[in-house]
Amino acid sequence: MRNGGHLPPRARLHRVSAFFRIGTLGLLLLTLQPALAGEDPANGHANSLTEQTYLKRPAPVPSSRRVFSTWKDNPHSHHTFFAPSAIPLPQGQGYYQNSYVIMHSAWFAPLDNVSIGGGFQMMSVLASLRPGQNKLPGYFLAMKASKRFLPGCWAGVYAVGSQLSSDPPFQDSLDTGRKMGAVIGQCTVGTPEAHATFNLGYGVTGIGLTRKPVLGFSGQWRFTEPVAIVTENWILSFGEESFPIYTAGVRFIHRKLAADGGLVYNKDLAEGFGAIAPYFGFALRF
Repeated sequence: MRNGGHLPPRARLHRVSAFFRIGTLGLLLLTLQPALAGEDPANGHANSLTEQTYLKRPAPVPSSRRVFSTWKDNPHSHHTFFAPSAIPLPQGQGYYQNSYVIMHSAWFAPLDNVSIGGGFQMMSVLASLRPGQNKLPGYFLAMKASKRFLPGCWAGVYAVGSQLSSDPPFQDSLDTGRKMGAVIGQCTVGTPEAHATFNLGYGVTGIGLTRKPVLGFSGQWRFTEPVAIVTENWILSFGEESFPIYTAGVRFIHRKLAADGGLVYNKDLAEGFGAIAPYFGFALRF
């Protein structure tokens, strides 16, 4: 200091200016202190700023459902035309399915990951009741156990046993009998709105396991809320030659009801129609 401790005019001006800036910053910090400390200036209570921001944000939506966030859940993601997918039915729920008017079936889930099913062909049951007819009632019984292992991935085992009402097309070359079945592993990937199911297993006949595997691929794509494209394809190997079945069609969904219409390609099943036969049916959840 010079002049007996007195500062020159320029130095005093700098000190006043610095004090003013520090005072202004302090005032600003005092004003913002309640918010920075997490307090509500109106009532003085602590309230985390980050918590306020989080509570105001909507709950996050899983990425698998963002595209379909405004749609109701698909009530028929558990099956295609004939066979189920690996997506399990909820416990205590099921569905009734009808194909070609005369084929009736139903599935029910006594447990979350276990479903049982069965069905019959009405005309074969009526024909078997007539005396002198070489007909047996056609029916099937099935069981499926599956669960979700990863997001968008379900896997399980599907077993089915059936009795045919008449001899199968390959009975002339191989005496397999009229009772047949299959044990199939399943894997479904995707979402309930758009998914694909891969099937791999072996058939069972009166003479044992089939030499060739049973292969299957099915899928469902719900491209609008009431309409989905459905396909189901199988390569069965119960006889010496493979028995392919290919289907494709459209499913109309309304609440618990699904109405199906499509085409089936197989030269033996479509006898009388050519190589391609129409398919129609419906399913009702309960």
